[in-house]
Amino acid sequence: MTTPDQLVMYHHSTAGFSLPAPRDWLLQENPQDKVAVVIVAPERGDEFRPNMVVTVDELEPGQTLEAWQEFIESINPQMLDRYLLIDTEVRTLRGHDVFRRLAHHANPDGTALTMDQWSTVRGNIGYTLTTTAETMEFQQTSGMFAAIAGGFRMDGDRKETES
Repeated sequence: MTTPDQLVMYHHSTAGFSLPAPRDWLLQENPQDKVAVVIVAPERGDEFRPNMVVTVDELEPGQTLEAWQEFIESINPQMLDRYLLIDTEVRTLRGHDVFRRLAHHANPDGTALTMDQWSTVRGNIGYTLTTTAETMEFQQTSGMFAAIAGGFRMDGDRKETES
């Protein structure tokens, strides 16, 4: 498994964000509407491949991070099979509130998955970094995923890591 010291910075030129990404993972930029980037671990046979996805959503004028995340939480059970919210928290990174969600769901084959999401709002744009791994493998990937989330930066963010 990739370790945090094997990460390289990736910058999305049009969506205005950067994040550290594993150098040997496959990257696809703008694969569909609202999906800025998908980064997937290399093939490992027929196993689920850990991955990261950054989505960019246009929010209603004045919509807050909290209201947006309430809406997301209301639709997650319909969108994700066997969805179970494990934990949430709001923290401040580089002067902006970040909503973190840890949850369980299953893929269409029934594989148990754990996702860790970090969402933030700039103006009327909502950005979400979702990292996902098989539940039994999540402990092995959680350090790397935390390093990636901690390194996620919007163009113009302050340089300090926490405030």
